[in-house]
Amino acid sequence: MISITTLCVDNTSRTSEVALLLLDGFRGISDAWSDTASAHHEVVANSTSTHVSLIACVDEAVVGWVAANPQYDGHAWELHPLVVASAFRRRGIARALVTTLCAQVKAKGATTLFVWCDDEGGYTSLADTSLYPDPLVHVAQFSATSPHAAGFYLKLGFSLCGVLPDANGIGKPDILFSRRV
Repeated sequence: MISITTLCVDNTSRTSEVALLLLDGFRGISDAWSDTASAHHEVVANSTSTHVSLIACVDEAVVGWVAANPQYDGHAWELHPLVVASAFRRRGIARALVTTLCAQVKAKGATTLFVWCDDEGGYTSLADTSLYPDPLVHVAQFSATSPHAAGFYLKLGFSLCGVLPDANGIGKPDILFSRRV
């Protein structure tokens, strides 16, 4: 059975578990967290009192984490990051985390939840191409393959809203998805 609870940054054992989960979950997909220290810093930074930080546990082991922080005077919240242990993917854990997150940010007055999804690995039609001078032409023809998270977010009711070309280097865009909560 999956349980979803708030991650308390004071719980150093849980914080360490989440950091390792983050490091492992993005290995080979993103260079955002290259070592345990950077992953631990990310967990702590996204578990402050202004954030919503949730963990999913199975048999007391942390198998998923999602966090969000308020933007635009709390009307919109940015989901960042979301990770599920590879052995527990495709079991509804990420969906449960995002659904719970939506309810919690809505209770805090949010109307919108958004997420930026990097494409550093060439998994979308927006990667490895020049998106200028008109990025929206490329957005209109968007497609993605696994392991990019686009399909997951679209299934959860997020809409593709835009792209920041070359955000992670030439041909490595950041792609914006959002939904009403």
